[in-house]
Amino acid sequence: MKSKAAARQKKTPFKVDAYGAKIMDVGDTQPYWDIVSDAWVRGAEEDLTTAGLMVNETGHIEFSLRLDPPSRMLMSDENLEARHYDLKTVLQVGIPEGERARLYIRISTIPYDRFQNLKQAGKNGKNPVAQFLVKKRLDRLDDKRRQGTIKEWSFYLTCTVKPSRPFSKDSPPDPEHLRKEVQRAQRRREELLNRVRNAGYRAEAMSAQEMFQEAWYYHNLDFLGGTPPQLLTESKARYEGAPTVQGAKDFLTLKRQILTTPTRTEDHAVVVNGSTLVYGISLHELPRQTEFGVLNAVAERITTGNMLFCIEIAHRDHGMEMEALEGANSKLHSATTSTKYAPSASAQQRYGSIKETLALVYEEGDNFYDVGVSLLLFAQGRDQLNEMLSQASTAFALFRSPRPVMHGYQSKHLYRALAPFNGRRTEFSFKLVETNAVGFMPAIAPFQGAGGGTLLYRNRANALTTFDPFAAGMGATHFMVIAPTRWGKTFLTQSMTLALIPEYDPVVTVIDRKNDFKDMIMSLGGVHVEFGGGGSATFNPMDLPGDEKAPDEGKMTFLLTLWRDFIPRNSDEERAGLEDTVLREAILMTYKAYLQEELPPRLRDVHSTLDTMTMYSDGDPMRASAVDVARSLAARMRPFLGDSNWGKVIDQYTNRDTNAKYMYYDLSKIPINAEQETKIAMRIVQDRVWQSARLIPGRKLCLVEEMGSTIRTKSDRDYMASWLRMGASFGLSVGGITQLAADLENMPELRDSFSWFFFGRLTNTEGLTKHLKMPATVAKAVSGLQKVDKDFTEWVLAFRPDEGDVNGEIIRVEESEHFFWLCSSQENHRRLREAAIKARHGDQLAAVEDLVAGRYPEVELTAEESAEELGSMPLHQLPVLETEAFA
Repeated sequence: MKSKAAARQKKTPFKVDAYGAKIMDVGDTQPYWDIVSDAWVRGAEEDLTTAGLMVNETGHIEFSLRLDPPSRMLMSDENLEARHYDLKTVLQVGIPEGERARLYIRISTIPYDRFQNLKQAGKNGKNPVAQFLVKKRLDRLDDKRRQGTIKEWSFYLTCTVKPSRPFSKDSPPDPEHLRKEVQRAQRRREELLNRVRNAGYRAEAMSAQEMFQEAWYYHNLDFLGGTPPQLLTESKARYEGAPTVQGAKDFLTLKRQILTTPTRTEDHAVVVNGSTLVYGISLHELPRQTEFGVLNAVAERITTGNMLFCIEIAHRDHGMEMEALEGANSKLHSATTSTKYAPSASAQQRYGSIKETLALVYEEGDNFYDVGVSLLLFAQGRDQLNEMLSQASTAFALFRSPRPVMHGYQSKHLYRALAPFNGRRTEFSFKLVETNAVGFMPAIAPFQGAGGGTLLYRNRANALTTFDPFAAGMGATHFMVIAPTRWGKTFLTQSMTLALIPEYDPVVTVIDRKNDFKDMIMSLGGVHVEFGGGGSATFNPMDLPGDEKAPDEGKMTFLLTLWRDFIPRNSDEERAGLEDTVLREAILMTYKAYLQEELPPRLRDVHSTLDTMTMYSDGDPMRASAVDVARSLAARMRPFLGDSNWGKVIDQYTNRDTNAKYMYYDLSKIPINAEQETKIAMRIVQDRVWQSARLIPGRKLCLVEEMGSTIRTKSDRDYMASWLRMGASFGLSVGGITQLAADLENMPELRDSFSWFFFGRLTNTEGLTKHLKMPATVAKAVSGLQKVDKDFTEWVLAFRPDEGDVNGEIIRVEESEHFFWLCSSQENHRRLREAAIKARHGDQLAAVEDLVAGRYPEVELTAEESAEELGSMPLHQLPVLETEAFA
């Protein structure tokens, strides 16, 4: 008879390493046998990129689907209600009775290779300043990646398939039997895949290599974020050249490939896989309320370390459950209605609960499930684990359930049980009816972005969101930035502009009323053109680009609109239509008259044509009414031409070069209340931008500051909508910047012209849903945005595709100190920057490095500053008023 010590040694799952620490014999705890691919089932050459299935030693087969759940912006109350019944069908039909499904949400450090690929965007940019600043911003993100702050969210759904004819490793099936069982599992996989897609979620069957990757990550936690090895399937490669260990060949079976890192327990207090500490948390009872997206909210509150959520749903036998419920209901009915004995309060309470459950089951057609909700925390060191536990205990309160089970030393059991594709079930589950069970799956995911990875930002979930206005549609797409003063509209737009320059080398035009963009554009080598304030800049609206002799439709629309800015349309539509016809003819005839001239015509020449014309451009005579209209147009326009105040601006030859790579149109000298002057300046610049977009190859970007205040009338809206539509087809992306969503109240044409919207925190969000037709989820997200000084500012990024619902994410805009010092428009910062550049003999980048390092140049104080008794205080210590851009 064996001794008790020998018996204990046989039962214990532990071995002891050279240091005396206990090691779990992981090879005996997971039933992995092999992964087969669809290619193997077809009898074709093994292909790990085709869908795979895990065959376990117990005979269970498990398949998996890679999920792409919706973002928070897509989950309005209406969508949730509509998808509720679709998800019930997923559980009822996609997960048959007796089977178990698991939804895994792995939140771990983003793989190094993926992040490096994203960082390659625009590495060959031609502008050294933009290249420098983009690199600094990406380096800042890379620092957060190395610190473990930036995560990758991975979602996959697994489901067991019990064999129709039992088999196991000890009683293996013949090849034909195994093939039939695998084909049966394939059919189950397709059924669940179709149900999930019908519920509105993107899903694909996981490949054999992807299944191996997830199992490998789970059992080798130190390598999370690394590149897994390639799976070796049943072939000669598994057996050729196998090393001899303790006198026996050590073949690379699936277990040997996956279970390579020892798992041990230290001090009976913590589970360690390699050097990673593992801690398990589970819900012990049914939450009082299941809320869609609660897992996302829990994850966002745990800001350090890696983690894995596992939601397990096992489909119970409906007939047996109903029989048990009906039996209990009958007994309790008798007990509570008995006249012989007084019913207890607990019996009455239980009877009421069962009646309520039965009513729900009959009304909704619900089935029954065992549901387990667990979270595994993976930490590097005790300090990080303690921080994660502190954050997790607070976050789990969102489930509104009794205190969760903190497994501590016993986490080893949970860690073994929750391993992907092992066919097992957790011991920590509670029974739910279907209506409650669907509240856990699938969760919501961070929006990964659209249009490419040129613009790369961290989102609130600490994942990455990428987007690109030049790659999100057939042509360029337009974007609108809406936020109150001091939220950072300029900061965001400058950051986006600098990211686009290295990638596309676009022509950049900025129309600015407050000098916020001036320093950035000038640092890039831009040209400054000033309007208003008695400046000397003059423009000829009649200019044509290149060798063109006649206006295209865009130019004609501009000239007609400009004329109407001075002479409003007649309220009589018939009269207004005749005026448009006559004016169009006069413009064409004027250009024809100047075909042989060296200089282009001016508006005064159109006036002369109107004052003398009696025929149309094709030679047909004009009626008397048309001649009267021409004379009227000429007379009404006369005060704005020649040497008048307006004429000095719009009726002269152009004396500024407007063909530079980076153009800065400065409207700051125009008084705030001078709407007419601002509008005319906008028209002139828009025409110049349109002509550049039409003729210059490549991408073009135009930023319009305070766009909402410059678009008031129908002609304003019509021209802007036309300009946006035509510009997009020629690679022009326009970014509008304004303070209120109400600025777009009367602009449905413009609302539909923009694909991207960036919202800062607005006190009144009604305009988002009323004027911009945004879903309520966007308005809710906007009201909860955060701002952390010297770290980040949150924005709601909303993307409206040509087809489909609005999608989006809460992104965090963060830049380097180098960006701040080079782009800040504060007067104190400007003076320091200019002095530093002078000290570095014009080297901007070296000057910025000095400022970031705190090597401030000597700057003399102005007389006014001295008069304020600021004395010889260094400029960088002077009181600084925060601007909107860097508030």
